[in-house]
Amino acid sequence: MKNIWVLSIKTSLPDVCIHIGNYLPCFYAYENFEDAKAALREKLKEFAFSDNSMFDGNGYMKYFKEYIDDSNNDIFDDEDSFEKSVLEKLQSALKSVFEGKQTDISNLPKTNDEIKEVTDSLYLSMKNQDGTVDLYGDYEGPLNDYNPKIKTNMFDMSEEKDYFLYLNDMFGQYASSELYIDLKKVEVN
Repeated sequence: MKNIWVLSIKTSLPDVCIHIGNYLPCFYAYENFEDAKAALREKLKEFAFSDNSMFDGNGYMKYFKEYIDDSNNDIFDDEDSFEKSVLEKLQSALKSVFEGKQTDISNLPKTNDEIKEVTDSLYLSMKNQDGTVDLYGDYEGPLNDYNPKIKTNMFDMSEEKDYFLYLNDMFGQYASSELYIDLKKVEVN
């Protein structure tokens, strides 16, 4: 038996995903973790730093940034500081991931067995536990086309283990773009 690292990428990019047939998976195999990690980061940079349906070419997710920057959005008020500041910090951390950098996420609210999630109680909830951040549509969000999926453990890739990045940018538009990346260690004969 031999161990290899398999990088799988499924995406609708450069377009939106109207149905599951809009994307086919690609698989790449590497003999060691460092080569696999470098390839993952290079592929991710290609997506995040080109202008396409998800990214603005500067490492930001277009609709996520628009959601955060929308000063007229009624969920951002003085009494509820969670939403904007937390999402700005997450956006910055994600940009670092897209650049292939290690990033500290200790400034994001932590969740655990007692605090299951942090939320705006209107559209979005977030979990941050054991190096994995998961932002998703909740409450009235999915009913109003706010049903994103931003889930990753790629903030610190110094350890040889499985990594993933799942992005679905459904922040109120009619169709979203999707990007799913997995890096897994597998045994082969």
